Amino acid sequence: MSKVKLRLDERTKPELVDLAGTIVLSMTGNANYTTPDPALLVITSAANDLDNKIVASEQKRQQWLQSVSEEDVLAGTLREKLTLEGTYVQLKSAGDEAKILSAGMEVQDERTPAVVPPQVENLRGSQGDEEGEIDLVWDSLKNKAQNYSVRYREEVANAPWIFAPENPTKSKYSVKNLVPGKTYRFEVAGNNAAGRGGYSEPAIQVAG
Repeated sequence: MSKVKLRLDERTKPELVDLAGTIVLSMTGNANYTTPDPALLVITSAANDLDNKIVASEQKRQQWLQSVSEEDVLAGTLREKLTLEGTYVQLKSAGDEAKILSAGMEVQDERTPAVVPPQVENLRGSQGDEEGEIDLVWDSLKNKAQNYSVRYREEVANAPWIFAPENPTKSKYSVKNLVPGKTYRFEVAGNNAAGRGGYSEPAIQVAG
């Protein structure tokens, strides 16, 4: 036995109005449904009420959007005027903090010179998803390092350091193309405008 499928919760409000119109048109004069309940006029009235409200709401929405646009323009004009006023106060005050504050304006904090990042801590390594790949993770140096330097070498005497081609900005990195079965030593250091910090304690890992 077939069942009626209306999908009312899935339809938008305009789609509900369209559905009501389709149903009223299809059921008008339909010999299968001589006494609709509710009456088709009731359905039509409810659909018209919703349609009228949709139109009214859209008009109000357009008015609101226009009002917000006008606010944005006025805010931009005010920002421009305040910027000019700030320039005037800066010149007339000659950078005197008390005079700037007396104008109702704030004083910018003096920039703190960058300092070399501290040593990276808690470096760990694990075998990656691909052959010859080692995934490294370490404790982030938040607001202290702009990026990191990653270096590694085989864990044998006098093996040269190899530097990763990228300087990751996050506290993780995958070293690829290692020789499976060989043991490697990994170290990571933080970098910023002041220079490079100390390298971490090594992480020793066998490439898979």
